[in-house]
Amino acid sequence: MVINSAEFMRRQSGMALITVLFIFAVVSLLALGMQMRQKMDVAQASAMLSQSQAQIYAYSIEDIAKAGLSADWQRDQNSGQLDSPAEVWAMPIQYELNGVQFSIQLADLQGRFNLNSLHPTAPNASAAKARFERLLNHLGLDSTIATELANWFDVNSNSANNYLALSPAYRSSGLPMVSISELLLLEKMDDDSFEKLKKYVAALPVDTPLNINSTSKQVLASWDAKLSLEDAQAVLDTFSPKNVASMAESERGSALKSVDDFWANATIAPLANAGSSGSGSGSDSENNTAAAWDKADFDVKTQYFSVDTAVMLGERTLALHSVVFRDSADGSSLVAQREYAPLN
Repeated sequence: MVINSAEFMRRQSGMALITVLFIFAVVSLLALGMQMRQKMDVAQASAMLSQSQAQIYAYSIEDIAKAGLSADWQRDQNSGQLDSPAEVWAMPIQYELNGVQFSIQLADLQGRFNLNSLHPTAPNASAAKARFERLLNHLGLDSTIATELANWFDVNSNSANNYLALSPAYRSSGLPMVSISELLLLEKMDDDSFEKLKKYVAALPVDTPLNINSTSKQVLASWDAKLSLEDAQAVLDTFSPKNVASMAESERGSALKSVDDFWANATIAPLANAGSSGSGSGSDSENNTAAAWDKADFDVKTQYFSVDTAVMLGERTLALHSVVFRDSADGSSLVAQREYAPLN
């Protein structure tokens, strides 16, 4: 077939047009991809900037909390060193600055049951296990969690094989816990049980005493099988100050000034004396030694505090949980542990 020059030129023009349209489509796709990547880069940079800003705000609030605890220690040098929920540091704070909302809440960790008191290196791990069982019972939880926790701490326990059989496999370290979230590694600890338990427990050094001024009836009642929840609440009511933000601090009641005052309480004295003489007996699994009361287990002042901070930037929130240690010798404070959730 013979193609004349006019037909040839027409076909060549058509091919050129198709080529131009193809190149235009490729360039458009490349430009669109570059624009999408640019938007993602801008969004990522904005998120990183917001994250950094929120962290700086949170750390600044953490420093303010540390300064407040040190100031509280300094004030206590003149009025007697003790800590209670009625003091200014325990009051929740919410405020807004330059469009950013902040909230902060401090809590006395030594008013909670110390999980590490079950560790074999603790002064009386067997007594702590019996007390943890009672605390779990008071909260309506499975009391055998106490046995599993004791085994978790015991490197000679065969229970490690239970965790090695899981997927993914892991094993207990035998070390004291750093965070109460480690409880979730126990087979019998589910999310619902952990939520019920978490505000009653802490992970502190094994020999950390319980601050009577800030403890709860559930924790206090766990100390002795003969001490009911009602009795524990009655004991606390005799000295616990009222944590009411609307009341002036001087009107909130006075906390215990010493462990001796607690020991002299009409309900506590018979139990403490019976434990000291070894003549008491329990109705659950503990023996007389486990039921013994020791003044060294109690205090009226605190060294370990939790600081929960929330920074709200628009619709995003960064939550920071810190454990602050305050030196009882000079009042200086430092961060012992820090956990935070990224902006959501």
